[in-house]
Amino acid sequence: MGFLNSVKRFGSKIASNLEGSARFGQKVLNSGARLGNKLASGIDSVASAVGNLPILGAVSNIPIPRVNMSAQQLASAGAGAIRSASNVASAGANVLGQGANLVRTGRGLMETGNPVAVAKDMMRQGRSIADASRSIGQQIQRFQ
Repeated sequence: MGFLNSVKRFGSKIASNLEGSARFGQKVLNSGARLGNKLASGIDSVASAVGNLPILGAVSNIPIPRVNMSAQQLASAGAGAIRSASNVASAGANVLGQGANLVRTGRGLMETGNPVAVAKDMMRQGRSIADASRSIGQQIQRFQ
């Protein structure tokens, strides 16, 4: 039994580190998503304010050579890209949260007496994580 207890302790340490890393990653991605949303809102506000000014509004609607967009359109496109990146970061934070839940469930598997029910729950959670990861991959492919 000494070997199995060592394996259980080692597995518990790994699970604890995985949970901590997932929480940290989740905080980073959520902060990035919040910052991106604030930045996009600020860009939209500035573009709207400049567009409402008589002289600057007219100048900001002149197309820029080589870009074939006006400054207003460029600002709007930039804000949209930032907002999309924020959505991807938020979805990534959600996947990390689900991963932490899966690890937590795995720890419960070691501690409970009903491994079949816990294993079924882990399979269900794993499928939902795979679906969420697939949708994030599709969002990232749209950026390219």
